[in-house]
Amino acid sequence: MSMDLAALRKALQDQNQTLSVLTPRLSTIRDIYTEAYGQREQTYQATIGELVDRLVDAWQAMGADLFEPVQTRRIEEVDLIETRRRVLRDRLLPELQAQIDSLVKRSQTDRTRRHRTSVIEDDREEELKALVQRFEAELDQLNAEIQAQARRLGVIRHFGKLRRLTGRRSEVLKELARLQAEIRDVRSDWRTSEMQMGAQENTQQQEVQAALQKRSRWQAELDYLDDAAQREQLARQRAVRYVLDELREPVTSPLPDLESSVNDLAALNVARDQYQEALKKVSHLLGLLQGIGQGVTKFIESLEKLMQQQKQYSAYLKPLRISVPASIGRFFQQFTTLYQAVQNPAAFRDRPVIFSKLAAEFIASAGDDAIKATFESLGAALNQATTQQWG
Repeated sequence: MSMDLAALRKALQDQNQTLSVLTPRLSTIRDIYTEAYGQREQTYQATIGELVDRLVDAWQAMGADLFEPVQTRRIEEVDLIETRRRVLRDRLLPELQAQIDSLVKRSQTDRTRRHRTSVIEDDREEELKALVQRFEAELDQLNAEIQAQARRLGVIRHFGKLRRLTGRRSEVLKELARLQAEIRDVRSDWRTSEMQMGAQENTQQQEVQAALQKRSRWQAELDYLDDAAQREQLARQRAVRYVLDELREPVTSPLPDLESSVNDLAALNVARDQYQEALKKVSHLLGLLQGIGQGVTKFIESLEKLMQQQKQYSAYLKPLRISVPASIGRFFQQFTTLYQAVQNPAAFRDRPVIFSKLAAEFIASAGDDAIKATFESLGAALNQATTQQWG
């Protein structure tokens, strides 16, 4: 199909319009399936615990359909539990205790250093204060002597001594100012150091506390696993839970109530799988639409630049005609088909399998490879037109 720039732009804009309407419909389906899956997951979580306990209690009477897979899994769980017990005892707890010892030792060292630093800073401040007191006493004495000299007769005759006294007073005042500044610096350095070391100590205390809590949990777990009867009970519980999680087909049991409950759970597992798969498919579709929409928008921008050049240099450039491959039309027609298929999102609420099949067929024909091929074909057609017609 041969199209000019404006027609091709219009065709791509129409496709973007289709995508803009299709996206919210698929988003609605995603929301419907998210809610449906959440409801079934909530039911599953509310059911599984009680059913596990019932099966463990009916260990010998649950029937071959359940007992055989549970027994097979129980053997695996026994090995897994024993491995966990050994790892806790021989590696995790000793390594954690060594970590705690190291943290405590480092914390004690830092507290000692913090105390030593505080003592050093205190001693330095006291030394400076003593010097300040000494110079203040000297300043008082100098002021008194200067006043006495100023009251005496014959100030001119005592002028040399008065000048020496005032000179010394200036030196003392400068020294006092320097000492006061140094005291402020010492106090500022101490506050900064105290804040840093305090923050570090708090962090260390939190690390020690977290490690102690972990040790308590691991030790409690090991104490539990050291009991053979509890290990056996745990292995059975895990085995039953595993079998129920994997159950997708109905079973028979000599216990009718148990059989009914187990088969209800198997049906629930199937439904959860179906909605989970539908959620994956609709999320995949939305990702594809977003990528395609961005690609179409960028291509339209390229077309508009060429249209601007064609208009600006119309005296030299003849209107471009692009030969658009039929495969591009077929590719975008799929979105119109999908748009029509999902006109009523609510109709798919209880039909996740049908939606997944529809989505899978679309993804197979309009997936990443097809998207790449389509835009490469568009780009090649445009390059060929500009090369052949504009030179």
